[in-house]
Amino acid sequence: MTEENKVFMNKENMAIFTCPECQHSKAMNLSKYKDIQTAVKIKVKCPQCGHVYSVLVERRQFYRKTVNLPGSYFLGPRQIQSTMMVKDISRHGLSFEVGGRQNLKEGDEIIIQFNLDDRHKTPIKKTVAVRTITDRKVGAAFVSVGTVDLGDRRIGFYLMP
Repeated sequence: MTEENKVFMNKENMAIFTCPECQHSKAMNLSKYKDIQTAVKIKVKCPQCGHVYSVLVERRQFYRKTVNLPGSYFLGPRQIQSTMMVKDISRHGLSFEVGGRQNLKEGDEIIIQFNLDDRHKTPIKKTVAVRTITDRKVGAAFVSVGTVDLGDRRIGFYLMP
């Protein structure tokens, strides 16, 4: 499924659908899908041109960009370094895969370090809190210190279409 076949549901359970044929947009209430735990894929018929298309309803709060960026994470008081591959990134967090056995657990705060694949190869170094672990995949949220730092701004610009 391509990026243009996703819609993002906001806090009011609304999403904007744009027809891939004629670019006509319409807002729809998606309340009936908000509590479903599995992926939701729906068919939509454009009211303007009649084109029928499939859309994946994304219930995340923020857009997530799929990437494949090598990096490192540092764990514990001795800052033991391990390699990782960042798989997706959003304004509030990221997911990454570890190469082999890892000693992470949910709730750990670690430092992650990687470079964006923008023209400047922008370095990112941030503290994250581990939220989920499934096999080798780790989901983490950026730890905020109350102010927006340079890394936050760089990630924000990177995520812009």
